[in-house]
Formats: sequence, C-alpha cells, structure tokens
Amino acid sequence: MPNILYGRDSELMKFIDARGASAPDDLYTDRYYDVAKLSHSILGCYDFINNGLFSIEVGDRLQLELNVARRGDAALADRFRNRLAAAGYAVRLVRLYEVSLFISMLPLHIDYPRKLLALAVTAMRILDELEQDRTRWPS
Repeated sequence: MPNILYGRDSELMKFIDARGASAPDDLYTDRYYDVAKLSHSILGCYDFINNGLFSIEVGDRLQLELNVARRGDAALADRFRNRLAAAGYAVRLVRLYEVSLFISMLPLHIDYPRKLLALAVTAMRILDELEQDRTRWPS
C-alpha cells in the first residue's frame, strides 16, 4: 500500500494520504477512513483486484462470484478484526466505510470494466457479510 508507512523496529504505522490538501488542517480526516483504507486491502483484497489477480464467475444461483488469488489469509483477517475491536473500533462501521471506498473507486476505474465489476462485487459481498454476521461484529 503506497500510502502507509510502517517501521518494523518501532512498530509504528503512519497513514499518508494528503488528497490535495492546501492547509495543514485539511490533512486530517475521520480516523475510521484511515483504518478503512487499511481494511480494504486486508479484508477487501483491493490490491489483488487492482493488480488483476482475480477471476469472476457465475455461481450456481446465477450470482457473480469474485475469486481472488490469495492464500491462507483467513487467520490474518480474523486477527485484523480482533485488533480493530481491541483498539476500540466498531468493526461493522469500519467495513461500512470500506464499502464506501469501493463504491467511490468505481468512477476511477471506468476504463477497466473487469476491475470495475470486481470492485462492485466486493462492495456487495461486504454488505452481504455485514447483514449475515450482525452478532459477531456488532456496531
């Protein structure tokens, strides 16, 4: 992720995403936005999608299924969710921010229809997960 700096020795993570700010006060945004940017790579697989490491298939019930070339990251995803919760973040809210990120990227990737479809399917998948998993990650 090009806008996140991490120091292994200090175990410090810094988010850098100036987004065209013209004044120092304009540099800071809602902390959930920053965490959602991280989540959209860890849980949402944005980097895999952005680099074309996915396939889209039609499932048995005629729904679109996104398959991402990732290996054994279920434990990492659970660890990330648990760290969010331990740090006081509402996991459901982080995921909702993440959905808004995926939706906001649609116009930016209009030149790549396959990627566009993957981003939309990912947003739908996250919303479905949130609907199905209300008890595990409450608001």
